[in-house]
Amino acid sequence: MKDIRSEFLTFFEKNQHLVIPSSSLVPTGDSTLLFTNAGMNQFKDVFAGKEKAKTPRAATAQKCMRAGGKHNDLENVGYTKRHHTFFEMLGNFSFGDYFKEKAVELAWTFVTKELSLPQDRLYVTIFNNDDEAFNLWSKKIGIDPKRIFRFGEKDNFWSMGDTGPCGPCSEIFFDLAPDGKLPTKEQFAAQDHRFLEFGNLVFMEFLQHADGSREKLPKPSIDTGSGLERTTAILSGVDNNYDTYLFKPIFEFLSQNSSVDYWKTKDETQKVSQKVIADHIRAMTFLIADGVVPSKDGRGYVLRRIMRRAMRHGRKISFANHGMSDLSGVVVDHYSKAYPELSQNKKLIADVIREEEDKFSTTVDRGIVLLTSAINETKQSNQSVLKGDIAFQLYDTYGFPADLTADVLRENGMTLDQTGFDQAFENHREKARGSWKGSKGKEIETLVSKWSGQGIETKFLGYDQLTSQGTILALVQNGKEISEAKIEEEVEVLADQTPFYGESGGQVGDIGSITGQGFALEVIDTVKPSPTIFIHRCRVTEGKVTPKSKAEFAVNEKARMDTAKNHTATHILHATLKEILGNHVQQKGSLVAPERLRFDFTNPGPVTPAQLAKIEEIMNERIWKNASATLEKLPYQKAVNEGAVALFGEKYGDEVRVLSIGDYSKELCGGTHLSRTGDIGMFKIVKESSVSAGIRRIEAFTSHRAFRFLSDQQKQNLEIAQQLGVPAEKVSERIEKLVSAQKEARKSGPQVSVSVDNDSIQKIGNVSVYEKVLDVENPKDLRDIADRAMEKLKSGVVILGAKTSDKVFLVVKVSKDVPGVKAGDLVKQAAAIVGGSGGGRDDFAQAGGSDIGKLPDALTKIKSLIESAK
Repeated sequence: MKDIRSEFLTFFEKNQHLVIPSSSLVPTGDSTLLFTNAGMNQFKDVFAGKEKAKTPRAATAQKCMRAGGKHNDLENVGYTKRHHTFFEMLGNFSFGDYFKEKAVELAWTFVTKELSLPQDRLYVTIFNNDDEAFNLWSKKIGIDPKRIFRFGEKDNFWSMGDTGPCGPCSEIFFDLAPDGKLPTKEQFAAQDHRFLEFGNLVFMEFLQHADGSREKLPKPSIDTGSGLERTTAILSGVDNNYDTYLFKPIFEFLSQNSSVDYWKTKDETQKVSQKVIADHIRAMTFLIADGVVPSKDGRGYVLRRIMRRAMRHGRKISFANHGMSDLSGVVVDHYSKAYPELSQNKKLIADVIREEEDKFSTTVDRGIVLLTSAINETKQSNQSVLKGDIAFQLYDTYGFPADLTADVLRENGMTLDQTGFDQAFENHREKARGSWKGSKGKEIETLVSKWSGQGIETKFLGYDQLTSQGTILALVQNGKEISEAKIEEEVEVLADQTPFYGESGGQVGDIGSITGQGFALEVIDTVKPSPTIFIHRCRVTEGKVTPKSKAEFAVNEKARMDTAKNHTATHILHATLKEILGNHVQQKGSLVAPERLRFDFTNPGPVTPAQLAKIEEIMNERIWKNASATLEKLPYQKAVNEGAVALFGEKYGDEVRVLSIGDYSKELCGGTHLSRTGDIGMFKIVKESSVSAGIRRIEAFTSHRAFRFLSDQQKQNLEIAQQLGVPAEKVSERIEKLVSAQKEARKSGPQVSVSVDNDSIQKIGNVSVYEKVLDVENPKDLRDIADRAMEKLKSGVVILGAKTSDKVFLVVKVSKDVPGVKAGDLVKQAAAIVGGSGGGRDDFAQAGGSDIGKLPDALTKIKSLIESAK
């Protein structure tokens, strides 16, 4: 089978296109997109005129995701032949270089010569009035006019949004089932299962304005896209994307590690489950490699939805324990040649998935019980739609994504009130939002596009000065330009030049003041929605401000200096972490603010106290050596060739700023920095924690803030010493003695007696089972009781239950000579019955719940599971 991805890139490279690596699935500097969903996303600012193109021609194989927001194919995945969450888009682009004629010629040559697709099975569509495209296809290429169909704007006109670049497009189709007759336009349109679109050429020749009018672009451009999965299916002679080599190793692993052989099963529901897993494992693997981790919001929420949907389908085919994390390795091995970031993050990907598998196991049983109950109640009311607020409760309380709920409902002939769920979700999110109501997302994007189209830019002066004069070009409130802003109002200010740094690269935006004749503004934040536009978020503190006003811009010097200290320290920290922990360390996020720094990085486990101490020691040695921190501007490729570290997924221009510190750190960075490390003063780590599996976080203070932190610690230590009545240097020793005495007291305290006689033991198959419900003051004692019970039982299973006034507890202990019975599995399923959760090892597990009356049912469930295991 041809390597279509490689052949595509090679072909266009031979035709003077610069092959540009895929951008991250997390769009850089684009608040309007949840994920990269098209090949042109990384060139969006070029097409919109906000950035200059690095090259007149480019070609890419772009990673894409459609699983959230407007582009959401998640519910269809597994049930259709061609829907995917993750997919690859092959594209060639012209930025004001060639246009329609060359684009058509290149596309046809690649399809018919390189891919050798038979011309008598190809069809083309064009925009209704695009006679130029019709003549190119029919006269220059020589396609039979009866194979060219004209359609309207819905099918053959592309636009970036309500405003911005747009133009007609031409699509290429392949006939999957030729019958020897040419279809009419109506027959062609009605048989989308037969005529498969696999290539799209967008001719960007207009600029659309807010009023709907269009004007010709001075330099028309080309944006093409060809889905790798669809193209591969065509060349493989199949009509199902899943039946190609792109998925084959995934299905081989699934077939070997589940109860279903993908190629032999006749059960379509089992095939659906395997296709869901095959699609979703690619999505989760690529997302985690690009820095997304499961969470309850944003991109992390979408990832968790995908993961949990796959895991549920894994249960339906008895997929192996931790099968998803193991399967990710198959994806990594299959795709790393094209996407090396996968192999670099192989262990991290597996660790993150494994952790989520464990979390899912502890919540899914209870969630299924509650969902089943809700389904039964809804059916009893003769309803077929589950209320949205119930689905949101399942999501918010038990981690059940709406898509997972919808899947279960579909299997029960029901649907979800998606509108109700979305409203409940929005109400929840609104409560968590901050007070600032400034322009975000599409509102500010529309204004930025307008300003860029008018040639408006903000000149940044802040690398060399903290004050400057400038002219206010626009005032914005609620996404709209206004003519004035009065005292106490919040307003966003666009100026022709500024010394204020706009938030980017982890560094927060500058604060300060803007003053002019008759007005004063407090700048509370500065953002940079595009590389050439800076927005000052302000409060009017005096008078009234209007556009075209002259003003004095002044950055808060102390805040800027404190931020610079933390930013330079962050670069030193990155280098030091690599030195102490290893070269596997990769930056996964950062925050640089005046008062603190935060640094996220890859590491398989916690950083030990000894390692943290060593990191601090080296950090401060490097600071006190007062090495120079030098900045220089270099062409991007030259900087990388000279060893400068570029962060994966970040967007860099043709020319970059390179920060070199001593002989140990050299990174690309657009932030503000010190010129000598000694100005940092000192460095103190205040916390090391987990962000997710395989990703750790260090939080630290520098300079005066670090000194205050140490001073506060010393004061606290002295107060504790005074309370204990010992010198400060003896506090640790004294606390150790107190803890030891407490442990001894607990050991010698009252214990619950355990009687293991014949009446307490029952036989389930050939397994001896000791079962008892006890009254204990401290549920933690159950573990000791289980140990002593097992000592007397010798071999078998110990099951203990206990009740307090408002809770129920379960403990299960299994001796190692009882095969097939795992304490963790027993407890997880029993915990759902008592309205709780729990888990543990194969030999010992525990759980807690709130439904006291269901304790007997939970114990019965454990015994039935033991019986079925034997």
